[in-house]
Amino acid sequence: MVVLRFSASKVALVTGLHDFGDVAEELLDCVYQDREEMLARDAARLQLRLVSKDEELEMLVRKSGDAVAPQLRAALRWANDRATPVHVEAAQRLLMGVDKQLTEAQKSKKLASEEAQQTRRLLVEKIHTSVGTRNESLALEASAYERQTGAKVRLTNEHFYFLTFPPPSETVDYSLLAGQSQRTRVLKRQIPETETMDMTMEDSDEDAQVSSNGYFTICGMVDGVTDALTISVDDEWELTPVVVEVKNRMRGFRNPPPLYDHIQLAVYMKMLGVEHGDLVQCVYGADSRPTTQVSRVSLGVPPLCLPSSLTERGRDIWTEVIVPRLYAFTAAVQKLRNEELLRLAFLNGTEKERLALLRTECDFL
Repeated sequence: MVVLRFSASKVALVTGLHDFGDVAEELLDCVYQDREEMLARDAARLQLRLVSKDEELEMLVRKSGDAVAPQLRAALRWANDRATPVHVEAAQRLLMGVDKQLTEAQKSKKLASEEAQQTRRLLVEKIHTSVGTRNESLALEASAYERQTGAKVRLTNEHFYFLTFPPPSETVDYSLLAGQSQRTRVLKRQIPETETMDMTMEDSDEDAQVSSNGYFTICGMVDGVTDALTISVDDEWELTPVVVEVKNRMRGFRNPPPLYDHIQLAVYMKMLGVEHGDLVQCVYGADSRPTTQVSRVSLGVPPLCLPSSLTERGRDIWTEVIVPRLYAFTAAVQKLRNEELLRLAFLNGTEKERLALLRTECDFL
C-alpha cells in the first residue's frame, strides 16, 4: 500500500520551500494519516486529550469571555460561508476586528498571549480559505481570466489527480524515480483504491484507479485547463494544454509570485503531463470585477530550473530538490511510525523539540 499521501498544496512546505506553515504539525498529521487507532493508543499512553482544530477553536472562543466570544463567533460564521463572493476589504476589516477582540480578551485576562495567538492563527486560516473558495470560480469566468486571455477554461475542479512514486531501491536515482512516477485521474465523486491505470490529457473521462503499490502519492485538483496557441520547432502552429491555478490575494499582487506557488503549479503540470501553466493572481477591491495578473510558468525554466553556468548545466528543481526531499520526508514519517518511543517523544514534545527532532531526519527543514 502507499505509505503516504501529500496534498499538492503541501509539497512546498514539506520540502522546506514555503515561507509559512507549521512543518512539524504537518509531520504529525502525516505520521497518523489513516492511523486513528495508533493515535488514540499513543495519546492514552501519554494521557493526552485529542481535539480537532475546530474543537480547539471553539474552546478558545468560549474561554475568551461573554463580551468577546459573540464577535469571534460572528467572524467564524463569516468564514464558514463558502458561497458568497467577497471583497478583500471586507476580509481585512474582519481580521482587524478579530485582532481588536483578542486584544480585549488578553486585557481582561480571559486569554493568555499564547492562547490569543493560537485563536488568531486558527481564525486567519479559516478566513483566508473562505476568501479563496468564494472567489476562485469568479477568477476563471469571462470577467477575469477568460476575458483577459481570451482562452476558454475547462476541467475546473472536476477530477482528482494523483502522482504516485515507486519505493526507493538501495541505489537511489531520483531522476529515474521521478520518471517512473505514474499519473492517475479519477472523477471527483469517488476515489478508487486498487490497481493502477496511467492516464494523460488525451485519455477518456472514464474513471481511473489509483495505485496501491507506490511509496507516496501527491494528490490534488486543478482550478482549470486551457489551450495556448504555440509554434513548434518546425514552425507549425499547435494547441498546447496549459494548467490554470488561481491565487486570491489579500494584500495585492506578489511580484514575482512566491516560489511555493510555482511549485504547486509545477505539481499540477506533472500530474497532467503538460509543460506550461498560468498562475492567476486575483485581487477583489471595491470594483465588482476582480483585478487579475497572469504569470506563465514553465517546467525547465527559472525558478523551476536553476540557471546554468559556464561549467554546469541548469539544475531541475523537480528532480534534484523536490523529489529527493519528498522521499526523505516520507522516510522520516515511516521511521516515526515504526519506532514507538521516538514517535511518543515527538507527540509529547514542545514545538521546539518537535522541530529539532524533525531536522535530525530532514536537515533541509
